Amino acid sequence: SPSTATPSTPTWSLCSTSPPPPGPALMRLSLSLVAAGGSTQCSVVPGQIVGSSQIATKIAVADAGACCDACAANPDCVAYTYAMSTKLCFLKDNVQGNTTHGDRQSGVVPGRQPKDHWNACAGNFSTLPFCNESLPQEQRLADLVQRIQDTEIGAQLTARQSSSVPRIGLPAYYWGTNAIHGLQNVGCLKDGQCPTSFPAPCALGATFNPQNVQDMGEILGVEERAYYNEQVHDSLDTWSPTINLNRDPRWGRNVESFGEDPLVCGLNGAAYTRGLQQEGKDKYLQAVVTLKHWMAYTVEDYHGTTRHNVDSKVSAWDMVTSYLPQWEIAVKEAGA
Repeated sequence: SPSTATPSTPTWSLCSTSPPPPGPALMRLSLSLVAAGGSTQCSVVPGQIVGSSQIATKIAVADAGACCDACAANPDCVAYTYAMSTKLCFLKDNVQGNTTHGDRQSGVVPGRQPKDHWNACAGNFSTLPFCNESLPQEQRLADLVQRIQDTEIGAQLTARQSSSVPRIGLPAYYWGTNAIHGLQNVGCLKDGQCPTSFPAPCALGATFNPQNVQDMGEILGVEERAYYNEQVHDSLDTWSPTINLNRDPRWGRNVESFGEDPLVCGLNGAAYTRGLQQEGKDKYLQAVVTLKHWMAYTVEDYHGTTRHNVDSKVSAWDMVTSYLPQWEIAVKEAGA
């Protein structure tokens, strides 16, 4: 819903593609916290992971209060997360990307101001060439890539979360939001609003009406953009839709597919892409699809055979007539 800003201040909408006002996550978190038991006057909230990355990990402590003390002793630490089962403490310099987790306790140190790890090109980093929108995209990418050090490359290639690179103002980013029929990686907001859950793709495919899938994709895209703008979920990418063929009930993920026909899977994959991405509607895509799973994927885990060790033997004819057409449709016709 729109903000209640004064007429002289630009209003901001939850579903806007522009960045939100600074600091809402810290304000919401601070208001929801209660006192912790450590010697430092910290705070703790159960069932929450606070922050999108960490500046220190695997610090063994006795309880959440001791974790809070460790955060207070680190001048760069703003918030902490304590894992109750392993008694490990994670220190954070931000309070963004909060998620629910039954085994976690988190809190903030009063008076500490978080760094902006949500928006790239903020503050002093705004003058870097890769932040200059007037430059060609290829030139901006080349400038960014050459700034990444060898020791940082591995963390950028880790599924599903790429770590932040604070020295150049690059925020952490989550690439793998599951959204085949709803945003499955996020919970409800504190005001009670929850992401929409639609019928499973196998049911949508049975309607033989791709417009249903396109309408669903548009709603999921709006909701993912809203969660991002609210600094609750640091992702605009989905690992969706699933366009593999539904050929064997032993696959185990049949519910994710639109059906057993390449054309049905391709048309619905394209419809999902159009709805979610809204290409051409604005300067930026609303959100981004990732078609899955490449290629000829029909085994997840069955009698000791998994997708990691299966040896799929597919004839050239079957590859061309069954396993490739849906990918071509979604990519060429919808820009996936």
